[in-house]
Amino acid sequence: MNQLVTIGNLSAVDFVREQQLNNAILRGDATIDPNHYLSIFDRFYADDVVIAEAAHAIPVHGKKENRERLESFIGLIQIIFEVGGYEIDHLRLADSHVEDGACVSHWEIGFCDPQGDWRVISRKIRRVWSAGKVVVESWSGDLRNVDSENVWSADPERPDD
Repeated sequence: MNQLVTIGNLSAVDFVREQQLNNAILRGDATIDPNHYLSIFDRFYADDVVIAEAAHAIPVHGKKENRERLESFIGLIQIIFEVGGYEIDHLRLADSHVEDGACVSHWEIGFCDPQGDWRVISRKIRRVWSAGKVVVESWSGDLRNVDSENVWSADPERPDD
């Protein structure tokens, strides 16, 4: 008899889907192929998904509305990096775990602005899954300046300090 293992209110299947989603995100590059992220969204998010950008933000309901927001965001990212002179250093999944029945992933995006200053955006993304799809997502985070010597790089050509 097959039994579904649960971790709190989260099924083991949903945790595996979270890992698959995170891996798909890591394989992409929004500055080169925006359709990669749109296809991820289409594959992993429920039709009735609710997404809030921050704890106090008004949530956006529905896949169509949230997909349109994602398309706009990706377009903005492309402009910033292609025209604005920004350079991505890394996209890193720092941690992924289960917390209070939801999957929580901590992301870090490092980049250099046109003036040569290194910055890091940290994001904590909380996802609630049902039937293999994200039904609720919320995130919070911060932006900080860092010394160029302290920026972690996913570039294998760049020597580690």
